[in-house]
Amino acid sequence: MQRSEDIALSRLTGTQFLVVVSWRRLLADLEVLLDPIAERTLVADLHQLNGLCDQMDQEGFIPLRTNETGNMEIPRRILNYSDLIDDIVNELRESGDVSTDGLQRTSTTEFTGRYIHIRKRGEFGGLLALDFVAWRKFGRSPIWLEFNSSEWGKAQEVTALLSRTDLDFIDLAASSARPGVGIPITLMPNADKRKVIENCASQIRKIADILLS
Repeated sequence: MQRSEDIALSRLTGTQFLVVVSWRRLLADLEVLLDPIAERTLVADLHQLNGLCDQMDQEGFIPLRTNETGNMEIPRRILNYSDLIDDIVNELRESGDVSTDGLQRTSTTEFTGRYIHIRKRGEFGGLLALDFVAWRKFGRSPIWLEFNSSEWGKAQEVTALLSRTDLDFIDLAASSARPGVGIPITLMPNADKRKVIENCASQIRKIADILLS
């Protein structure tokens, strides 16, 4: 068996071979053979198929590995992330940086988290969430501070303010049916839980200062 990133080759007999080629390699090789002007319709079709490949890479079912379903660290991590959100919100609420008056925890198949008022009701409304869709699409962090496009979330205003800074923020419409803007909250590696909570709270305070300055 010979294998590269795009091709796997196996000799079955002295004169017979089995070749498996990735869709990306096949589409790339086909595009090279086309005239980009005379056959632009076919080129556009190939680009559409490439987009489908991208979608399947992001959303398709990943075959299970033999040791994956019994790996207890995976559910433990997910529960840890969920607990962190409550701890971070509690930290910020005690310091007066956020309010949760009238707001509750929320969960869907795509995310679980806490709605918060930045400082107080009527300023900026956000969601601190373990966002599986944003995490899968963009990486960076499992935990995101998000502002939707409603009058409560003020995503357009948030985008305008954050664009003047070097802060990492992303338009979530590319990955979700929930239009808005999201900021990944970086989790400190090799640190105890208390330091992780304090560091995350500090990141959110920095965002709040930018929004309310």
